[in-house]
Amino acid sequence: MNETSSLRSLAYKALERLERNKQRNKTETKNIALSEPILPQRSFLSEAYDERRAIAEYDGRQTPTQAQRIAYQDAFIAVLNALPYEENLEGDWFIERIKAAQEWLVSQGLQQPE
Repeated sequence: MNETSSLRSLAYKALERLERNKQRNKTETKNIALSEPILPQRSFLSEAYDERRAIAEYDGRQTPTQAQRIAYQDAFIAVLNALPYEENLEGDWFIERIKAAQEWLVSQGLQQPE
């Protein structure tokens, strides 16, 4: 019974967040050019990280450390895909993007788990 109520609560939170994001996107996207990349906002990133960690730990039966790593990896990939591409990078462009994604996550308060 307890697991069902916690899953139901998690589902309601996900639906509420989806609805808030829909409303926020309606007002925010009016002023954004189509070519501009959109990085996740801190509140969304934090909620998505916590949700993914909980799902990995409870539904996926992962250890807390494994669940944190899975959640961080998902957040990292989302940021990596949203970063703008720069044409004048010296060295390996992919390594530079990885470093930029890591730096952005740190600036948002999300540290890579051990």
